[in-house]
Amino acid sequence: MCVDDVIETVTFYSDVFGFKFIMGVETGSREIAVSWREEQPLDWAIMNCGDVEIMFQSRAYLKTHLPQCSLSAQSDKAVLYIEMEDLRDFYTILKGKVEVIKDIAVTFYGMREFYVRDCNGYIIGFAEKAG
Repeated sequence: MCVDDVIETVTFYSDVFGFKFIMGVETGSREIAVSWREEQPLDWAIMNCGDVEIMFQSRAYLKTHLPQCSLSAQSDKAVLYIEMEDLRDFYTILKGKVEVIKDIAVTFYGMREFYVRDCNGYIIGFAEKAG
């Protein structure tokens, strides 16, 4: 995911969703960092939570290393959809920590879902099979 501030994003995903920092590259460096300090500026980072792994890259880094990539700030075009277990418990943990844009509901296709907006404006849907 392309983000404006990798540090803010790593902190948000750690504090709100429980993701763990796996590795990253400090701004201006070519060395992999496997630990992270909140004041450490990052060009990109990989985090995981269970079987979900996400990579965040700064908009500035991506513009330099992949100039042909269109980097519009229209984050609503990207929606992550994560299937999980214990959805209601997770919803209870998140409520009040993040903007919930759609409360838990059962869909016509048999999934129980809710949607939130992260610190970059990206929409993330969490779902489990209803039943």
